[in-house]
Amino acid sequence: MIANHKTSWKARESRGVSLMIVAVGMIFILGMAGLAIDLAALYVGRSQAQRAADAAALAGAHALVMNDCVPDSTGTIPSSCVTLAQDQAADVGNSNLIAGVSPGIKSTTDVTVDTTVPNDPQVTVYAGRGTYNGSNHNNPLPTFFMKIFGVDTASVSAKA
Repeated sequence: MIANHKTSWKARESRGVSLMIVAVGMIFILGMAGLAIDLAALYVGRSQAQRAADAAALAGAHALVMNDCVPDSTGTIPSSCVTLAQDQAADVGNSNLIAGVSPGIKSTTDVTVDTTVPNDPQVTVYAGRGTYNGSNHNNPLPTFFMKIFGVDTASVSAKA
């Protein structure tokens, strides 16, 4: 009789422990799932930013070629050709959405045309959402589950 009394006392004492273990475990599992979903969304945003930057750089280079922007006798490309390439790159880059929003590529700050090497101009484009390339574009990528931990937005960017 004493043995039964001790076993029933131990059973009553540990009755809610398994529920607590499951509850704490679910918090960690949901946190990890949320982190995985947010990281996947950021990786998708980064690949979309790379796509926008690549398309913009190609469009800028294409504008140089199609408008016969050849270096003059000093080896420099006319500034009108550089401006045309920057504008074309910004237009094409902004038509490629990053998570459903235009990246807001600015032709003056995010697109550069390097003409220091004669007969080989290079178009460089920065694209993304949020703060990158030294300027704030006021369009950061929102997070979903990381808001629980105080991270409401994140910046993604790419260079081509």
